[in-house]
Amino acid sequence: MIYSDMYRGRLGGFVTWQELYKYLRQQPLLLNLASFADNNGIRRRPYYIQESGELLENTMYAYIVRNFFGEEAFWAAYYKEDPLIKRGVELIEKGEASHDAVINEEYRD
Repeated sequence: MIYSDMYRGRLGGFVTWQELYKYLRQQPLLLNLASFADNNGIRRRPYYIQESGELLENTMYAYIVRNFFGEEAFWAAYYKEDPLIKRGVELIEKGEASHDAVINEEYRD
């Protein structure tokens, strides 16, 4: 919420959540989070930051998107890079996600 409030003027100008998401991916949010935590008494742990970086960034993007575009946009942003969701959408679009196909595990390569 702090980041959203600090940059509300800039972030509130996006028309779609996808535009905001794309913009956020270009920002140093992980570095900002690590600095914020460090300044508030939480020691930097570079190994853990690196290990959790993608998850932390994705979660931050989604919460910032929610602050401007609501709950539905939050979930769309949160699962945007999820490989399981992508594969599920791919199977649905190909028509390979029928009840029988799932029961017979036809989705397995």
